[in-house]
Amino acid sequence: MIMMQNGQAKFLAFIDAAVDDANQGKAHALLQESFKAQQAGTFDYQAYLDMKDDLLALVKPDQKDQVEAAMNQFGDQLKKG
Repeated sequence: MIMMQNGQAKFLAFIDAAVDDANQGKAHALLQESFKAQQAGTFDYQAYLDMKDDLLALVKPDQKDQVEAAMNQFGDQLKKG
């Protein structure tokens, strides 16, 4: 387990509320991998795009718009560099 930054911990809690219990393990694995890459400095915009689709597939349908909006905000920051 990696040490999460505060924003990462908040996003993990946000995603926990947005996915079914059955998908939480998969969501955690995706996020842990991306958090590790972020901390290593290897998480770029393409990595974000790859992870985004996989994560959104796990989100409850009624939560997708909210989660996608939050992810897009993060993606915009990555895109700017």
